Amino acid sequence: MQGRMRYLPALDGIRALAVLAVLFYHDGRTWAIGGFLGVDAFFVLSGFLITGLLLAEWKGNDGIGLRSFWARRGRRLLPALLLVVGAVAIYAALAAGADELRRIRADGLATLGYVANWRFIVSGQSYFEQFNVPSPLHHMWSLAIEEQFYLVWPMVVYAMLRWRKGKILPLAIVASSLGLGSIALMLALYDPSRDPSRVYFGTDTRASSLIIGALLAMLIHVHPIPTKKLVRYSLHIAGAVAFVVLVWFWATTPDKATWLYGGGFVLCAILVATIIADVSQTSPGPLGTALSWPPLRWIGAISYGLYLWHWPIYIYLSGDRTGLSPNRLFAVRVLITFVVATISYYLIEKPIRHGAWRGWPIRLATPLAVFVVAGGLLWSTAGAPAPPVEISARDIAPPPTTVAGETSDQEPIRVMLVGDSLANSLAPGLEQDALEQGFLLWNASVPGCGFGTETGERKLSDQWIAADAKCTPLSLNRWKAQVDQWNPDIVILFGAQQAYDRRIDGVEVPYDSTAGKARSYADLKKAVDVFSSRGAQVVLLTSLYSHLLWPISIDLNRSGFNDRWIDQWTKTELAVAATNPSRVRVIDINAFLNPDGTYTETIDGVASRTDGIHLTTQAADISSRWLTPQILAIPRQSITQSK
Repeated sequence: MQGRMRYLPALDGIRALAVLAVLFYHDGRTWAIGGFLGVDAFFVLSGFLITGLLLAEWKGNDGIGLRSFWARRGRRLLPALLLVVGAVAIYAALAAGADELRRIRADGLATLGYVANWRFIVSGQSYFEQFNVPSPLHHMWSLAIEEQFYLVWPMVVYAMLRWRKGKILPLAIVASSLGLGSIALMLALYDPSRDPSRVYFGTDTRASSLIIGALLAMLIHVHPIPTKKLVRYSLHIAGAVAFVVLVWFWATTPDKATWLYGGGFVLCAILVATIIADVSQTSPGPLGTALSWPPLRWIGAISYGLYLWHWPIYIYLSGDRTGLSPNRLFAVRVLITFVVATISYYLIEKPIRHGAWRGWPIRLATPLAVFVVAGGLLWSTAGAPAPPVEISARDIAPPPTTVAGETSDQEPIRVMLVGDSLANSLAPGLEQDALEQGFLLWNASVPGCGFGTETGERKLSDQWIAADAKCTPLSLNRWKAQVDQWNPDIVILFGAQQAYDRRIDGVEVPYDSTAGKARSYADLKKAVDVFSSRGAQVVLLTSLYSHLLWPISIDLNRSGFNDRWIDQWTKTELAVAATNPSRVRVIDINAFLNPDGTYTETIDGVASRTDGIHLTTQAADISSRWLTPQILAIPRQSITQSK
């Protein structure tokens, strides 16, 4: 190494397979449920290549030009990034709904500052959330981690080499300490009962993969791979085994698999490092030859653009927008992603990277381009609504005591709304009606939580999800105390947290089994008895036919979001209401929002769902105008008599 690293074509092959794994995973391909691990391959490659380049520069020049290094990184990464963020700004101006604008604005600015991962952590966003439509920039978390590494790591390398006069061992000790610290932090912060997004997004908890790549570069720099046949063949065998195991993980590992956070990510990084060590030999083996296949090398060359562009394209090209079947939609998404990434690579990325635009003063052009894109982003999202107040079970807003502008001597009707995120998406419309029509509304809904009767784990796809810790305080006893305290006249129950397969004390209870139906009936009956214990009228709103508008690996046929299970839940509500028709009634909001008996994307000419499940602000207003008269039509005397 005299100032530069030797080009290794097989590394482009690794990039190609890694980015394809991510593309397959994000489209929900069932044979690539672990495709998210392709990102870890990029982390290891980045750590290996950046460290190798820095060490080669030190060896060739007896120093490292940090400014020139960062300038090269900027020419390599910024042009395509600015292009994608600019395209997302155009999407925000022309096609994004009001509920998307706020996230696009904040995520876009965080992306431009290469702090998107910390933005997602601070704002409580989940990488694994199945029921909130992601931002078109949600995938930028990994690029933020890499850029933070590119900023800090060269300074560490330079400082250690300068201090220790070019010796690698002290640098390796520092790197090992940082890597072990990252692993320890992931182990300490991971809680299997909670969403793992904090440890998944964190630079501190994911740095180990980058460090493993860096350590491999140091090892090869100090001890180039021997040419002895035994060593070469051993590495070929190890590389082939590592490749098979890694591909198996990419195909079969769920994104919430507990073992990943107990050392699994490190294992995957070591497998990638083993493959890199194999293909870095001067005499490539079978794996190195296969990964150097020209089509794979080409995909690897444009892999950065493929990663940048695929997610916004996937978000925009939904099944509802295109009307295509899942397989055809997948083909169209991948084709368009390749076309756009190829154009970006040959017309923008490659020319700038190789100096075709060197006449432009880079110090002026870079901040100007960032400023223009940021300004366009702010302009295109100017209509973004204010961020909602985050609700948890421990800080439900206290019940209202007065109605604004109340002048009547008659006690206003007290309406209590209970349920999950579906109920919470309806609340803004009911709150507006309460102000206009003079009744008290207490929005006691909590996203992700039900009516206080849910027990055990629920199943999403092939994963068992533990009860959310924020729902723990919402027991029936807690609700009974709230009802006793506020004494509502009407309680609206809206949600279908019971409509899942459950695992209770190790025993699986499928929702559509006889036992599952009996359990859901008994749970709803208990809830109704509690909420009507002071004489309140209980209104059961039917749950809604839904359709996920973005690609995720979830089987809707085994969750509370397929039409058949929604129909079964409606039957359960009707059966419970039939036991006490004077106090319990069912209002079919599903038929109102889905009049054709299947999922309907619009109502009165406006989008009805933010993500195929939850109500948009406009749909909440329309639904409330339809629902409120029916609520207020419950004879006041029946309320009074029942109480």
